[in-house]
Amino acid sequence: GLPTIRGWDWHQKQQRAAVSGLVVDWRLQDLRDLYNSPDIGLATTILRRYQVGYIYVGELEQAYYEPEGLAKFEDMVGSELQIAYRQGPVTIYRVEGSGAREIGKTEEAPRTALQRLRDWVGRHWIPGRVRAEGPVPSPTDSTFQPNRPSLMLDRPVDELPVLRDRGWNQVACSATVAAVAVWWLVLQLIGLAVWPLVSWLCPCLGDGGYGLAKGIGLLLVSYLVWIGASLRLVANSPPVAWLALAFLAGVSFVLWRVRRCDLAAVWKTNRRIVLIEEGLFSAAFLAFVGIRLLNPDLWHPLFGGEKMMEIAFLNALTKSAYMPPYDPFFAGGYVNYYYYGHFIVALLIKLTGLTPEVGFNLAVPTFFALTVLHAFVVGYWMVNLFKPDREPAGMTRSSSEDPGPRLAAGGAGWQRTAEREAEPPRGMTRAPPKGGQAASEAARLSPAGLRAGASAAALVALMANMSGAVQLLEGLGRIGGASFSGRITWDDVSRVVPGLWLLLTGRAQLPAFDYWYRATRIIPHTINEFPFFSFLFADLHPHMIGIPFTVLAAALFLVLIHGEAPGRVGAVARWLVVAVVVGALGVINTWDLPTYLGVLGCVLVYRGWKARGLRGIVVGAITSLLVAAISLALYSPFFLHYRTPDLSLALVPPPDRTHLSRFMTVWGLQLFLVISLVSVWAVRDRPWRRLLRLGRGSLGQSPCSLAGSRRPIVLRWALRLAALVLITALIWLLRDMLVAALLAVLLAFTGILLLASGRNEAVFLQRLMLFVGLGLLLGVEVVYLRDWLAESEWRRMNTVFKFYIQAWVLIGLASGAALPELWRHILRRRQALALVWSGALALLVVSSLAYLVMGIPARVTERFPGAQPPVGTLDGTAYMRTAIYGWPDEDHRIELKYDREAILWLLRHVEGTPVIAEAPLGYYRAGGLRVSAYTGLPTIVGAHQREQRPMDQVSAREGDAVELYRTTDTSAMLDILRRYRVRYVYVGQLERNVYPGPGLAKFEELTKAGTLARVFHNDRVDIYEVLRDWDADC
Repeated sequence: GLPTIRGWDWHQKQQRAAVSGLVVDWRLQDLRDLYNSPDIGLATTILRRYQVGYIYVGELEQAYYEPEGLAKFEDMVGSELQIAYRQGPVTIYRVEGSGAREIGKTEEAPRTALQRLRDWVGRHWIPGRVRAEGPVPSPTDSTFQPNRPSLMLDRPVDELPVLRDRGWNQVACSATVAAVAVWWLVLQLIGLAVWPLVSWLCPCLGDGGYGLAKGIGLLLVSYLVWIGASLRLVANSPPVAWLALAFLAGVSFVLWRVRRCDLAAVWKTNRRIVLIEEGLFSAAFLAFVGIRLLNPDLWHPLFGGEKMMEIAFLNALTKSAYMPPYDPFFAGGYVNYYYYGHFIVALLIKLTGLTPEVGFNLAVPTFFALTVLHAFVVGYWMVNLFKPDREPAGMTRSSSEDPGPRLAAGGAGWQRTAEREAEPPRGMTRAPPKGGQAASEAARLSPAGLRAGASAAALVALMANMSGAVQLLEGLGRIGGASFSGRITWDDVSRVVPGLWLLLTGRAQLPAFDYWYRATRIIPHTINEFPFFSFLFADLHPHMIGIPFTVLAAALFLVLIHGEAPGRVGAVARWLVVAVVVGALGVINTWDLPTYLGVLGCVLVYRGWKARGLRGIVVGAITSLLVAAISLALYSPFFLHYRTPDLSLALVPPPDRTHLSRFMTVWGLQLFLVISLVSVWAVRDRPWRRLLRLGRGSLGQSPCSLAGSRRPIVLRWALRLAALVLITALIWLLRDMLVAALLAVLLAFTGILLLASGRNEAVFLQRLMLFVGLGLLLGVEVVYLRDWLAESEWRRMNTVFKFYIQAWVLIGLASGAALPELWRHILRRRQALALVWSGALALLVVSSLAYLVMGIPARVTERFPGAQPPVGTLDGTAYMRTAIYGWPDEDHRIELKYDREAILWLLRHVEGTPVIAEAPLGYYRAGGLRVSAYTGLPTIVGAHQREQRPMDQVSAREGDAVELYRTTDTSAMLDILRRYRVRYVYVGQLERNVYPGPGLAKFEELTKAGTLARVFHNDRVDIYEVLRDWDADC
């Protein structure tokens, strides 16, 4: 956001057409003189002319400008300049006397009385690690906790065990159809192998847990292989993966022999829901396979995302015999990142025998399909297991029952029949048991359940934010002549209809749809992804991999809250499975773990209260702590090696708070549903009356003893007045935080409703998920996690990014499961109200789906210009056959087909994990690190290392990696090669474009001297092998 002397040439000339084009050219010449000229006097004049505060000299400047011109900045240090920052190849100089000030030294504006009050509360009541003015590490200091693992392997990376199983299934690798079929069949095998086990652990589910079997099976097989490789008991190889699957299948076979009558009853009674779940999974999987077929590219110079890093992790994991895997972007180190989600993908790659570049494009549809399936399961069984509006199976009401007091204490007035309950409530008689088919008969195909399941799946996995509708209306307005400059005016809005007419009559076309930036950067300097975008963009990022498993955890919480246990041994086994699933969240995407441990704790406390009252609350709390401890213990090899930065909490500065309009653009549909649900629950359930009755019970007074007293009326009005005062106080205190105020009010009402849920498990779980989701949204408006971006305007980026996804899932599950009943309730109201509400819902749903209609075509056509490889391949590197781009500018063209030839040669001829040196450039725009990424061979240093490692480990490598190509000193180069045990040096088009000059000539000289050998050559790429024995040299 800092202003520069001049931006991109064409943009500046377009935007400043009112002045002479020479003005832009003059600035361009001044900028060139500033960097190229060795004249210090001229540089000083230019700095003063434009009031420059900082000078940035990085890799790009070093590639563009003359070394003599850049050298003068060092001569100016101490007089005109000071060094503000220096790490690796990057130096930032601060201009003396420019008025540029460091953060923390600017003058503060006058503060209001309310702001001073908040400051006083923050200083005296908020711990230091939470305050915004807490200590921040210097950029040059290590931000990682001391006395932690070194992050280095215990042996040289090139001496790791060699695995030779890449693409072992030649039949599956030979054709796309075969690859898809084999991948799908392996997923089916995993699900069927553990279905009897899941059916035993989830007896309350009428489908025998079929909808959860694939997700649970995938985690169980992955865990068995991972823990064996982490403890170095077995290697991470295809035979071990198949043995782990066979072991689970054997356990399930024993259970099937014992319980085959029950499983046969499940199939006979509920095969329709099983087939629906399988059809839903397969349809979602194949639909997204189709999307990936239309654009399987694993890099793009503008919209490549982080696929380069993720394919590098996949290659490293498939080549690592033991865990943790070596880091392909830090030779000699291991991955200091939550890599377990990529390990799951690598496991599927080993089971199927496909290559990582194909497996990558099949993993994305897999996680999308699992998300759809798991969300459907949650919605379906939340409605079908708990039916508060009608008698449950196995319960009948006596004619003498007075529902009033029972409604107050029990939520909906009904309790479920279960083997664990000794006696039914007064007024209830137990129906005769019906043997092993009880669960199945209680879970016949339910139209209400199907609607709830479909709603939950759509709200979690398919719905988008309002950005699609916003862009559509804006595009129609522009067609009609609207300007949309600054604030939107009525004139702009009035031009939407003429624009629509022009579009329908074929006289105009909509502007290009921005499926990426405008959909996910709505709140400034943050990331606002939603699940469908994450799957569509197809980065195998931990947050995306974690989505289906967080929904799986929610489904298991539904099973736990139901409470039906499969016997003592089964109960222990179920707790272990829950610990495996919940613990996996921490190693797939660590941000998810605290949230879902909190939800699990609430579920267990509620379950304990429902069974044993106050004593049960204590038991539930202790149980939740034990499960959390077991979850962490199961994955302790990961946490023992993982090293985190020194993070802290800080208050969100006022300028960073979310504007209400932007918040509504992200959360419009969900907020409408939440407000509707809270309103209906509040009017229907009257939670204050229920809490009042609970309060009477706590005083030891019965309702009859208070029947003639005026105290209930007084208490009721006092409670209402207190709620009104609380809401008014919140709005006043947060009047400059409208989003926080709105969320605080909704959270308060949801909390009251949660406490008044009584014994209705479905209602409690829905309200709990809404409460946690709203709490996350409110939390990120108040605090953020200080990480490596803390001193930039993007300080909230990761906090908003990670917790918005969690809130989306939780709110989507709760509102989706409750939506059919909410709709039925609204339609029973006045016709006008029902019509308005239904129209508003339909408008919001259409606005959300607009993104799918326009976003999918925009994404699949976003490829390299020019010739494209034939459609129909899932090979994520096939784009390199025809792709051409320019770096560092359009005058330096790079034809990737030459790099593809070199990469294929390395894959065929190089075994193990020798170190390869390549240009240490980022992959977002430059396309750097592609050799290491696509082969899995470790390189000296790569992307994101400053986020994952202490600075003192990274800085020297960055300088050495550049010096390797720039220096003409062969002895210095050999020292670098020896230091990192480099075996191959890659000199391709990117290296020649960025590091031109005599530095590259030394490789040919050393080849003639016998120190190097050129082992690969084409028109644009040379690969040199180092002929030194580093162990002998040492």
